[in-house]
Amino acid sequence: MKRIAFTCFFVTVAASQSTGEPLAECSRGGNAEVRIRACSEVIASPTFGPDDKTIAYRNRGNARADAGAATEAIADFGEAIKLRPNDAAHYAGRGRARLTLGDISGAIADYSEALRLMPDTATFLVGRGHARRFLGGDC
Repeated sequence: MKRIAFTCFFVTVAASQSTGEPLAECSRGGNAEVRIRACSEVIASPTFGPDDKTIAYRNRGNARADAGAATEAIADFGEAIKLRPNDAAHYAGRGRARLTLGDISGAIADYSEALRLMPDTATFLVGRGHARRFLGGDC
């Protein structure tokens, strides 16, 4: 009986650790391909809830932007925004991807929304200023 309980315990622990592994890989820096694959696994899995999926969409968006896949990054940030519309990082990430594609107005709008949610955040101010610079306007 103890042997069965002991085995069940380890199976349960192993299962819980393997469930969290894609989220951990998705959240690590480094290789964009590994992050994208892990985040995609989190997004597709019914095991993970909306909070984990929001993180996965944002992290996959950042990984895709880093890999030069800005259009896909914009879509991921859009999904993250649907799940958590008051998270400034989602708008800033989408703004960065839009800027890469030359969507200056979209980038400015996203950085402005990020700043509305988190005023005086230096990286958001710099991002919006960089976008405005492309228009030849004031930062």
